[in-house]
Amino acid sequence: MMGRDVEISIPAAKNMIQSLRAIGYDAITAITDLIDNSIDAKATKIDIYFLREDSAGVQIIIKDNGVGMCEKELQKAMIIGSKDPSDERETGELGRFGMGLKTASFFLGKRLSVLSRRDGRDSQRSWDLDHVYKNDEWELFTSLSDELYPLRTELEESHGTMVIIDKVDKFFEEAIKEQTNDKRFNLAIDEMRDKISLIYHRVLEDDELKIIINEYELDAWDPFLMDNVATKELESINIDFEKSKIAISPYIIPNPDYSKVIDDKQAGRMSKMRLYDYQGIYLYRAKRLIRYGDWMGILKKDMAYQLSRVRIDIDNNLDDIFHLDIKKTKIKFPKELKEMIKPILEKAARESKSSVYFKSISQDAEQGNRIFDTPWDEKKLNKEAFYGIRGLHPLRKEIEKTMTEKAKNDLNLYLQLIAVTSPSNVIVSEKIEEDVLLTFSKDDVRVICNIARAFISSKRIDSKEEFVDVFFDLPGTRHFNKSTIFAILVEGGM
Repeated sequence: MMGRDVEISIPAAKNMIQSLRAIGYDAITAITDLIDNSIDAKATKIDIYFLREDSAGVQIIIKDNGVGMCEKELQKAMIIGSKDPSDERETGELGRFGMGLKTASFFLGKRLSVLSRRDGRDSQRSWDLDHVYKNDEWELFTSLSDELYPLRTELEESHGTMVIIDKVDKFFEEAIKEQTNDKRFNLAIDEMRDKISLIYHRVLEDDELKIIINEYELDAWDPFLMDNVATKELESINIDFEKSKIAISPYIIPNPDYSKVIDDKQAGRMSKMRLYDYQGIYLYRAKRLIRYGDWMGILKKDMAYQLSRVRIDIDNNLDDIFHLDIKKTKIKFPKELKEMIKPILEKAARESKSSVYFKSISQDAEQGNRIFDTPWDEKKLNKEAFYGIRGLHPLRKEIEKTMTEKAKNDLNLYLQLIAVTSPSNVIVSEKIEEDVLLTFSKDDVRVICNIARAFISSKRIDSKEEFVDVFFDLPGTRHFNKSTIFAILVEGGM
């Protein structure tokens, strides 16, 4: 085959810039994209300033104490699409496309300037979109403009990065109008603080990061009210999916209309939200909240479900599977995963309904009174009722506080033995012929694999083969035959 001629086709700079500015950000998603970059740079402190001056309009400064960039790294970071999204990334890395720094900043304003310091050496770059539009060339300035140059002294350590966005024209549109008063501008900043406190609450809770906005340090906004004794934790589930682990943790928060155990801080946060709008799935990627406030099409929103919140943790190696977009706002759940988690969501919804309509008064109960909740959890195994032990019973949580990890594993094994051999489960068991491979459901996989993990985590057996032998010596374990159990373990990734 003869070679074919090619030509280099470079997009017109001024047209491309307009397209990049219209990519679909809003103020929150743009700022959080920039915060993600600081987190990826191992920052432990991020200072954000929204400055409003009559002469210069709004100026946004994001300063971190991360590792910083050398000259070559900064030059690459300022290129549109500086990363290959198919490249393998570090665990917990939030960036993917190498677009966020530019597209988020271009949405906010017409000039992006970056000063970065590595080992005490400064590097500078600046995109001025007015200049690019005027000359229709991808001309990147290699130094800060004269009026921004004094800001270089704001980097206090030998490493870190400062992002400066000015010529702001698409951020706080109402707040930056000349006739708009400071009160409206400050209200917009307050809303920004609240949303960022929610999106990064798990990082803030773990003291891994401080985020400060206009000299105000953010507190974590925990949507699950984990510190509240009336919050009910349902059983957490780990699912093997596409060679990765997905952790699912459902919670039922206390009903604020009835509960007396919601403190002033929690009440203040809850007063800013409509419970109906905050129900459903809370999807996290590397502890960063990606999506919240709906059921992803698996269930429909309902007033009865408004107390249920289901935390789902995914790894960044599942971005393609979930069709995560550049802004980290649009996501699509795989159909197979929807089917796997639907029973878990339905259970959380039922618990919420019970709390909303039938158990409102009991929300006032102290944690000490809830130790008398039933320890049993009804499940399905081979379409029969199977009674397991609740993993998050309040009394069990209290007992485990003083236990070593080995002791916790032994306790879990013991409780699983009690569940498997309980009279209720023994009664329904019948011996099944070994030469038949039985059909099984996703619920069967979840129940059996959870039992197997408890056995193996105890370090008292070494393999799934040994687990199956020990398992079948117990009464009440004949819902399936051995060959089917092996098939279930394989299906569950064990």
